[in-house]
Formats: sequence, structure tokens, C-alpha cells
Amino acid sequence: MFSNAKTTKAANTAISKARGIVANSSSGEIKALAKFVLEDNRKMFRDIICRLDVQSVESEAAIEEEIRDVFRSGMVSESLLDAHKNHCLGWLVSKISKEIREKRTPIIEYNEFYKENVAFCREMRTGVLADYSKGRMPDKTALLAEGQSDKIYVRQLQAIDISGEKLLQACSDFYKAGINRQMWIDCEMVSAEAAADFEERLCSAYENERERIELSQTDTDDIHKGKLLLNACERQQERLAGMEVVDRTIPGTYHHLSDDLRLGWHPQWKEMFPKKEDEEA
Repeated sequence: MFSNAKTTKAANTAISKARGIVANSSSGEIKALAKFVLEDNRKMFRDIICRLDVQSVESEAAIEEEIRDVFRSGMVSESLLDAHKNHCLGWLVSKISKEIREKRTPIIEYNEFYKENVAFCREMRTGVLADYSKGRMPDKTALLAEGQSDKIYVRQLQAIDISGEKLLQACSDFYKAGINRQMWIDCEMVSAEAAADFEERLCSAYENERERIELSQTDTDDIHKGKLLLNACERQQERLAGMEVVDRTIPGTYHHLSDDLRLGWHPQWKEMFPKKEDEEA
């Protein structure tokens, strides 16, 4: 009905028909939405209809291949097509969703999209893992709520008196590392095995730092020892699958490991945060 309306007269006729169909609906929500489009913003909607061009393809696979062709035309290598496509689509969805949440018109400027793509290509060429967390991170209000949650990694930090901006940064790191880890695996930039090896190396570094602090800080209280251990771990330098990781990946990964109870900051963390099997034993 709308796709064939190419003139103002045809668009007005289509809108009138749509209003008649909606009038028979029993849903108050649908009627309210239809009123916003078909009555309150009729002229804008009519102009959209006149420019509407509906196209269809045979399958989702055809859509995927069409997108890949666009990137091929931009000289993206075949091995990076999926990673590049996933990054761009994810960035667009996140950007549009953010604009809608903040009640702004979701318009993506060409230059902004172009710069994002150039930056991603540069990261891929230089062997630096791309930062997929851009546009996907919780806002500050959500992070503040996270810092007051009952999650284990938050409680582990609170056990060594981490609060305020330091705790907020930890919550941000936790999300950033989680988002990027999953996207790197999904986009086949790294394997699950490589990600697991990265975590094991961080756990080994943790054990070395924990032992060093226990031996060298015999007169220090447990809370201060925990803070020293956290700071030492956040300064660790490790590569993932031979590539440099995004800033704050290592601190964020450590918070995931503490959330999984694979390590802890307070010297008595195992007693303070027993695993479920330990509680049932």
C-alpha cells in the first residue's frame, strides 16, 4: 500500500486507508502510535512515503553477500570481511540506539561513519585488537548501580575498601573487557582457546604478585595488601593471540576472574567468598 504511493495524492490515499484499518483495532497502544504517525505527523510521513523504495532479496545470505561486496569495493581483504562487517553493523546499531534513547534524530553523518571505518582498518593492520565497546557501554547511572550491586567482583573490591571513582572505573573495566572478549571471539579475531590462555597467564601473574606481597609486606594489614595486589595486577602487560589488547582490558579481565572466584584481592578471600560447592560440602 505505502510502497506503491509515489505521489502526494497516492500517499494521502494510502494514509486514509491505514487510518481506517487502525480504527478497527482493539489495541489502544496501536491507536496511539498510529495517531502520532498518521495524524500528528501526517505531512512528514506523507513525504517519507513518496520517497519510500522497498526492495527485497531472496535470503539473508544474499544480504550478507551484498554487504561483503560493499566492503570488498573498499579494498578490505577477504580474511577481514566478517570482522569488518560485524564491527560496522554493531557500531551502527549502537549509535542509532543511543541517539533514540537520548531522544535525538538518529542521523549518521558520512564523515563520522568513514572515520570509524578508517580507524578500525588501521587497528587491524597494526595488530591491535579493535575496541568494540564503543557505543555499547552502560551509562554512568547504570555503572553507579552496578557498583552497589551484589556481584562478587564488586564485593571483592569492597572487601579491600575500594569505593567511589575507583569502584566506578572497575565496573566500567568489567563491562569493557566482557564486551570486547565476546566480540573478538565472535568476529574470529581470536579463538576461545587464546582467550583462555590469556586468562591463565593473568592468573599466573596474580599468583606471583600475591606471593611477593605476602613475603615482603609482613607488617601490612590485609586491606592494604589487597590494594597492593590489585594495583600490581592492573599494571600487568600481556598480549592476546600475539596482539596488543585495548586499554583497560587487563584490569577488566581480572575483575571477571574475581567474579568467577578464580582469584581474589583480600588475603582471606576464599573464606569470605566460598564457592557454592564449598558451602554445600
